[in-house]
Order: sequence, then structure tokens, then C-alpha cells
Amino acid sequence: MVINCNDVNTIEDVTKKWSYLDSIGLGDMDNKLVACGQDTDSNGYNELKDKYEKYYSHYPEKDIARAMCECCKEKNAGGLARVSSGSQWEQFYKCLEAKGYKKLNI
Repeated sequence: MVINCNDVNTIEDVTKKWSYLDSIGLGDMDNKLVACGQDTDSNGYNELKDKYEKYYSHYPEKDIARAMCECCKEKNAGGLARVSSGSQWEQFYKCLEAKGYKKLNI
């Protein structure tokens, strides 16, 4: 299936493009993994929305959602971003920064 990010307007549009169910979590390792398809239907938590609200809310949601979609496409396999070095989130943040979106330092 080819993912088209041009029709993305919200973070929820991003999560709908991947099928992912996090019914139990992965314990200590879970916070290092990017689950692009995790939404409130899977376990009441939307991981990408949480990161948007914490670190990227200074950008319009439509813009960051499309960038997140592209980063998920670049790094994804079955809903989880691949690790090249560091945590998956570090790589995801670097991808967003390369697209012009800087994370707020909290």
C-alpha cells in the first residue's frame, strides 16, 4: 500500500494510515519506539498527538501532521519506525527537524 501524505490535515489522519494495536505496551522499551498508528482507539492514547502537543504545538497541526506522515513513511515498518542509531524518537525528531520543524525544549 502506498501512503499518500498530501491528504493529511490532522494528527488523526496520520494514525489512520497505519494499522497498529497497542493493547499491552512493551514495558520499559515502549517509550523509545515510535508507533505511527497508535491512536485513541487502540488504547486511549495517541502517541503522535501527545508529541505534537508537547513539542510542536507552535506549528499549525496540518503542517506538522504532514511532516509526521512523511517521517513515518521514511522510517516505518508495520507501524514502528526503524532504528538506525539512538532511539526511534531521536530519529523521528531529526526527521522532523530536517523538514523544518524544530522541537521545543521543555
